[in-house]
Amino acid sequence: MQSENSEESETSTNQQNNNLRSNTIKRSRLFAVTVSYINVSKAVVFDLLEEFCCRLLVAEEPHFNNEPHHHIYMRTLEKLKIKEIRSIINTVYQRPQIEEEDGESNYAVNGVLVQTVRNEVNYLKYITKFDVKPIFMGILESNLSFYYNTIRWATTNVDFQYTDPHVLNYPQYYKLLEKVHVNVQNKNKHEKVEKLRPFLNVQSEEVQNSWQNEVIIWWNDWIVNGFKHKKHQLFLWGPSNTGKTTFIHSLIKTCVNPPSEQEDQDENFYEEQIFRPTPNEKRFAWQEFDSSLHNITLIDEFDITEYNVTDLKKILSGECLIANRKGQTSQKIQLRMPMIFISNLPPPVNDMSTQMQGFRERIKIVKADKLIK
Repeated sequence: MQSENSEESETSTNQQNNNLRSNTIKRSRLFAVTVSYINVSKAVVFDLLEEFCCRLLVAEEPHFNNEPHHHIYMRTLEKLKIKEIRSIINTVYQRPQIEEEDGESNYAVNGVLVQTVRNEVNYLKYITKFDVKPIFMGILESNLSFYYNTIRWATTNVDFQYTDPHVLNYPQYYKLLEKVHVNVQNKNKHEKVEKLRPFLNVQSEEVQNSWQNEVIIWWNDWIVNGFKHKKHQLFLWGPSNTGKTTFIHSLIKTCVNPPSEQEDQDENFYEEQIFRPTPNEKRFAWQEFDSSLHNITLIDEFDITEYNVTDLKKILSGECLIANRKGQTSQKIQLRMPMIFISNLPPPVNDMSTQMQGFRERIKIVKADKLIK
């Protein structure tokens, strides 16, 4: 009963929204979609709808019963009918297709409400009023909600300035903006990563003469002496079942928290400190990096063909990279932190045909030749 009320409430809200139309007879390129009972992520929805659109935004909004729903804005490449959009949405959310006639569409079917958009800018502000991380393309951030732009402003500006353009644009809200800025910055301070420690445990003679000790020496040099331009990152390779990944995880877990706190921390706490690139799409491999959350980069099962070589060499050198982010504006990043590559294969050779010249000069190569417990 509660879910039914939720759907009715959402439908009613959209009926009253003057930014939308419900007529399904005419073809259009501007569509508003609300999806209840979601079973896929915003990112998946965005990926599947991108091919149909020149502009697209997917946002998530909580509801009174704690069941989130998606708001989708679509400016399609071709003019379509509402029933055609509903068919596409049903496919994306893996819902059954339902035959429907042209006419008024002011109710949800299968938890999917599709309408056409009368006022694009107002609708974009409406659907981003609760989501500070919508995924979008072809849309100016300034067209999104005051809430979205305020949180983004408060996150990226460490100091509050009364002469800041965002504050000057909303003089009637300067006290609210000051309060939001304080809250966001305080939250950011609590989310800062733990300071890494060197590994100082006494090792057996076998370990002292092994590949593991080479890794420990590299690690301690990074932690004690810090970053310098083109400082070597670690490339650990060797056959399977030599304990490469297990040892690296054990090393990180030991060195990411103060000893007195290790037993009190959540088992996954150290995992949250690790940045793992997502190379399934080369141009977006580095989009998830956040300097306030990550202090180690780990690339397991490394395959050079999955990365843009030019970007990778910049990252290895600690240089500034403009990281593309799907559905969001790009951002400047610098990974001046320990970076570990793990592979069953040796690092690629210098090869002008693959632009790999200079790669080996940026890494410390360690071969894991046998399992040491």
